[in-house]
Amino acid sequence: MEQKTDELENDIKGIKEKIDYAIISLKPGIKEEIEISVGTEILGTGVTHKIMIPLQEISYSELKEDLEKITGIKIDKLSKVPKRLANKIKGYLLLHDEDVLEKLV
Repeated sequence: MEQKTDELENDIKGIKEKIDYAIISLKPGIKEEIEISVGTEILGTGVTHKIMIPLQEISYSELKEDLEKITGIKIDKLSKVPKRLANKIKGYLLLHDEDVLEKLV
């Protein structure tokens, strides 16, 4: 019984850690965007808050090289994003969603 309780407690701690996890990814397509996802999703269920930053908002041509570096990579902190791009994301989030910015820093 005690072992089951310990296992359950560890599972809950693991889920709690995932809730405060933020992911930054590049969404290619006709209208490219940077997606920032905060929350948890396990096996297709859960709660996430997604912010889509249109690349027009952060000057795509100026940041093309930085964007190519993160294409296909899931990033959990702004410090892992090239500095110039991280500054643009911070600026956008300061204007639109400061709560998400706090989770990324």
